[in-house]
Amino acid sequence: MKKFILILLLINFPIMAVNSGPLEKYLWKNRVIVTFSPSKINFERNKFLNSMNKNLCDFNARNIIHIDLILNTNKQEIKIFERSFGNLSLSPIEFRLILIGKDGGIKLNSKKTSIKDIFNLIDTMPMRKEEMVKDKC
Repeated sequence: MKKFILILLLINFPIMAVNSGPLEKYLWKNRVIVTFSPSKINFERNKFLNSMNKNLCDFNARNIIHIDLILNTNKQEIKIFERSFGNLSLSPIEFRLILIGKDGGIKLNSKKTSIKDIFNLIDTMPMRKEEMVKDKC
């Protein structure tokens, strides 16, 4: 019985370590794209939002949640993200996109990327390969 409890603790330990961040409610359920923009009129931000809206079925099929943060407006939320993912190096004057996998790890940290590149990256992930069997897009 003690061995069984120890195995359960060891299996759950990695999950408990990731659960302390701002994205814990999405862990193992969703991939999260967090965009950081200097303003709402940022070109890269708006390009990403338009592309996301044009590809909603594909976006939803990959279980993606988008969190849109404006650097000058969402200062408290940004501090929380910087503490959780210490190596973001955000600039107040440029766009940044972070893709966080279902496991809570950063899969992409980029200043520029296309939605197709994000989809291609996600489609190489082992969990996504299983999901693709049920994909309706």
